[in-house]
Amino acid sequence: EPTGAQMNLDTDMDGLPDDFEETIGTDPDNADTDEDGIPDGIEIQEYKTDPLDNDTDDDGLIDGVERDFFEALGLDPRSDIDGDGMPCLFDEDSDNDFLLDGEEYLLGSNPGIRDSDGDGIIDGFELTNGTNPVKCDTDKDKIPDLEELYMNLDPTDNDTDDDKLLDGEEVYYYRTDPLNNDTDQDGLTDYAEIYLYNTDPLNNDTDGDGLSDGEEIGFATSPLNEDSDGDNLSDYLEINGWTIFFTNDSSGTIRQLKVTSDPTKKDTDGDKVNDGIEYINGSNPLINDTDSDGLTDYTEINGFYYDGIHFVKTDPARWDTDEDGLSDGEEKDANTNPINGDTDGDHLKDGFENSIGTLPTDPDSDDDGICDGDEYDYLSNVRGLDPNVTDSDGDGTKDILDSDSDNDGLLDGDELQTYFTDPLNADTDQDGASDKLEIFNLGTDPLNPDTDGDGLVDGTIGNPWITGKLGEGNVGTSPLTNDTDGDALLDGWEVTITNTPPFFSKITDPLDPDSDDDGLLDGHEYQLGTDPNWFDTDNDNIGDGYEVNGFNITYPDSTVIGPFYTDPLRNDTDCDGLSDGKEQLIYYTSPISPDTDGDGLRDKDEVDMYGTSPLDPDTDNDGLTDYEEIFHWNWDVIRKSDEELEAGAPGYPNETREQETLPPSEKATMPLSYFTYYVARFMWRITAFRCDYYTDPLDPDTDDDNLLDGQEKELATNPLNNDTDYDGLLDGDEYLIYHTDPRISDSDKDKLLDGEEVNIYSTDPLDMDTDDDELTDYEEIRYWGTNPCDNDTDKDNLLDGQEVKGILAWIYNRTLGRFVLTNVTTDPLDNDTDDDGLLDGIEVLICRTNPFSQDTDGDELGDWDEIFVYNTNATYFDTDYDGLLDGIEVNITKTNPLIRDEDGDGLPDGKMFDNDNDTLCDYDEIYLYGTNVMYPDTDGDGMLDGWESLYNSTNPRIQDAACDPDQDELTNIEELVYGTNPDNNDTDGDGLTDGYEVKIIGTSPLDQDTDRDHMSDHEELERGTDPLVKDTDPPDIFVVSITPEEPKGNESLTIHVKVIDPAPILNVVLGFYDGVDWTNITMRGINETDYIAELDGLPLAQTVKIVIYAQDKALNWNYTDEIDIYVRDIYGPTIQLVSLTPISPFEGENVTVTVIVEDLVDVVDVILSYYDGESWYNITMDRENGNQYSAIITDLRGRTYYKIMVYARDSDGNWNVENLGGFYVQEREEKPVMDMLSLLIGISIGIIGAMVIFITVIERKRRRK
Repeated sequence: EPTGAQMNLDTDMDGLPDDFEETIGTDPDNADTDEDGIPDGIEIQEYKTDPLDNDTDDDGLIDGVERDFFEALGLDPRSDIDGDGMPCLFDEDSDNDFLLDGEEYLLGSNPGIRDSDGDGIIDGFELTNGTNPVKCDTDKDKIPDLEELYMNLDPTDNDTDDDKLLDGEEVYYYRTDPLNNDTDQDGLTDYAEIYLYNTDPLNNDTDGDGLSDGEEIGFATSPLNEDSDGDNLSDYLEINGWTIFFTNDSSGTIRQLKVTSDPTKKDTDGDKVNDGIEYINGSNPLINDTDSDGLTDYTEINGFYYDGIHFVKTDPARWDTDEDGLSDGEEKDANTNPINGDTDGDHLKDGFENSIGTLPTDPDSDDDGICDGDEYDYLSNVRGLDPNVTDSDGDGTKDILDSDSDNDGLLDGDELQTYFTDPLNADTDQDGASDKLEIFNLGTDPLNPDTDGDGLVDGTIGNPWITGKLGEGNVGTSPLTNDTDGDALLDGWEVTITNTPPFFSKITDPLDPDSDDDGLLDGHEYQLGTDPNWFDTDNDNIGDGYEVNGFNITYPDSTVIGPFYTDPLRNDTDCDGLSDGKEQLIYYTSPISPDTDGDGLRDKDEVDMYGTSPLDPDTDNDGLTDYEEIFHWNWDVIRKSDEELEAGAPGYPNETREQETLPPSEKATMPLSYFTYYVARFMWRITAFRCDYYTDPLDPDTDDDNLLDGQEKELATNPLNNDTDYDGLLDGDEYLIYHTDPRISDSDKDKLLDGEEVNIYSTDPLDMDTDDDELTDYEEIRYWGTNPCDNDTDKDNLLDGQEVKGILAWIYNRTLGRFVLTNVTTDPLDNDTDDDGLLDGIEVLICRTNPFSQDTDGDELGDWDEIFVYNTNATYFDTDYDGLLDGIEVNITKTNPLIRDEDGDGLPDGKMFDNDNDTLCDYDEIYLYGTNVMYPDTDGDGMLDGWESLYNSTNPRIQDAACDPDQDELTNIEELVYGTNPDNNDTDGDGLTDGYEVKIIGTSPLDQDTDRDHMSDHEELERGTDPLVKDTDPPDIFVVSITPEEPKGNESLTIHVKVIDPAPILNVVLGFYDGVDWTNITMRGINETDYIAELDGLPLAQTVKIVIYAQDKALNWNYTDEIDIYVRDIYGPTIQLVSLTPISPFEGENVTVTVIVEDLVDVVDVILSYYDGESWYNITMDRENGNQYSAIITDLRGRTYYKIMVYARDSDGNWNVENLGGFYVQEREEKPVMDMLSLLIGISIGIIGAMVIFITVIERKRRRK
């Protein structure tokens, strides 16, 4: 047959001739052979891409998607963006930025620009560095990624040095070092200096006092004031000390001692002398006893009450009267008996107790449950330690004085006697968690470092690399569960220690049971051998979980088949040459069968070699399998002409077609073109017989079947067999009498031989349903046992087929409570299927009752009784609509099922009964809620109907126990258990969903404040406190400043404090004592932690006291110690002339001037200044008694008028001066004249003196007012 006309055909209209496509290997029947979205012709002629490879440049994008991607960006996919000689469609990295175009497509970067975000880093390097190629500031720290790299900062961490300051803030605003969280190396982080202490993060000694800011915080001094306590000594000097020279016994031996003072107190030893004054005068600011025995001599001689009750006298000549190692003064301060060596009877001498720091008046000084003597013995004898110096927790308190020596929150006595832990080690088992934390919080064993045995210690280890131990707290896993995420791997197996923070890396995620989210537990993956950190171990584009747990294949017509279970370790499970992913996603073939369509050809061979469909065994639908057409051929056939082929097959519905393998000798010589062009010649063939027939020429009907042999030839029957189809009927009878097909044993295809139908069952062999009852004859005989010749075998007015297959009828449905068009099936051999006395046909067609149920409406009365006995409605359970089932009324309540309100009380009878005790009356269950009156839980979901009816989100007729309508992570059944509201995801309205409270943090979903500390659970979570533990910790109060440090009476005093607490602060109150009364002043908050108060009208020359009180929202109070502040006087002393003797002196005599000097504070200087006519002279006046001072002016010069002035200074530095006038000195030889002059002068001085006294009295009265 000629073939030239076919060579230039383009069957698939892709612009390429079929013969050309055959030459290059593309599919001439598929316009887009590689399914890349670009027709083969356009790929070859326009884009020059490979039509057999859907991703020509192997960049992860199929060619069509890549073309569309570039065009969407306004780029020509045929252009060469990076100038490397390859167009984009051929260039796997079009912009030469070291990212495949496919990777850029997924990342959202531009494949035509090397630096998509314009931050100076090409996209590929960004991916390597971990930065985002489409964001110039990946970590949002206000510094572009490139600048961060130049600065050696981490562009993926907005706070490289973890000091709570953004890198950008540190570089551009604060000028601190973003690589060092303590820029000035003063022991305080930059954040703390800026936001907590207001110090300079660039200066390690903000106030320049010689102490770093961190040291000052440690010493509780102010880093903003070089003299924190205002005692005129720098903090540095007070802490580091100075040398004094003193005597400490009666021998008078001079000793040298370096002393320090408290930089937070003006008067360290409380002797009312500022430390600065003591420094100037060389006294010891730590001792107020001159003879060093702790008592003044006066006290020792006259005796004292050492404890407020017992009066004793000690020997002032002996430093220690009772020889117990304590001076008498020490014993008085300690309330011990200075004449009894062991005051508290604890078998330790008072002095020895004082030396080791225990209380000589308390047998158990630290209240730890262990007597001081026993504790000393334990430390010394059992532990081999020096009790006098041992301080296990380094808190400055020796163990013998420390009720909790290791500072683990447990009393030493409890540790030794109850928990058997080490009282000297806060973490007995060295697992990174304190003993108390393990006992009361974690619930772990304080004697076992790894309670759950998972290879991780219970607590948190500071540096696991050094210790070789990694803690559950480091990783975040549970110390009580060895497999926190339940993935069948111990937590310790899932992590390994590293040498850099956080000091561990994850082998798999111990907090995620499925690290790679592939649907398989990590432990399961280890068992299977798959990679728990890679979603698709065998890289077949099907996740491991889908391969193990099964997946479906969805055909383009939405047909779904499956599930298929493939091998996650082999990308081609069935070894058919196609990966499992391609089989599922591209070819829709079975990944577990190498020959999906069962035609004898491997799926890959069909796809790649022969071009046949791996899903259809007969690709061209010619009746031969693909394998037959390629490898087999049936030669023993009766071939038909082209005309016969065009006319179609003869009128026989069942032609027998048999297959025969092509003989190998002929197959070897068969030309290839035969298979490609002439196969259609043999698409339909009949192989009726495979032998020669020899009939009797003298017998027109060789086989005596009433058909001439010639007729048999035309009919294609066997002329040698009178029953060609072996159906029990002669070929002639079938053709001439019954009109059945003599070649087909079952003409009507009812699965009964034609002979059986005629000779045995008397059915019609040409009608599969002889009695037209909608059942085939075969079904009636073989399956149902009905009469195939009688359409109603059981005489119940329903056809047999209707009974078997169902008949649509309006039947009452008790579940829905109404008539429903129902397909009703009954027993075709039983005219009363449910044995209720009613024929099935009567029930279906007339009564509309259910023929399968004796009680159609479920009211506990049979259909027959309802219709013929009680006259109730058999298709409605409550005939009188009173809320009681008819059967309940008849059998239980004995009410009339035909009367709705039998007792005439205006209420239906059902309102009075609750038969299932679900808190809903029967009437409401039926007519309001539609629930079952006989079952308290209609839907069987574990929740009573009454409870479900209370809420909008629960339905007592639907099993919704596992639903979560309010989306609070609690199912309805859990809401019932916990008493929460399924309509409200936050029952207690505390801002936390019920499920989060119950399952995550363990708080009560019914109480906004679970721990009753006046803070809602939500607020506590926001502030980082534990909502399960009542806040009993009071606020911390820090006095920031008191200005001025030495106030005067006319100045305002400003107090600035910092109050810190996890809970909100409610009140900060300043208690002020003016020497008479206490006054409370509410301090004004200037931010969340700082508060200020101002005091005016301070009393003069008095020491006032202030106390700061603070209360947090949990109503916890704290207060500071009393702070003494001395208010300086602002007025100088008053000066009053008492006498001037003599009043009229003579030359050479002396004059005594006496004055009274008074002041609110001590008078420190009184100076008499006099003028002798030539010069002024000053004389310090001597104090005679009380407030009276005197001075003598000697060697008076005659005939001279002396002027007198008195200066006085008080201890607060206030001066006053009084002009006392003067006196005239007479010469001796001019006695008369001098006597008169002296008299005049005396009178003048008297008048002046009186005036001075008057003015002084008036001034003193004014000052007192």
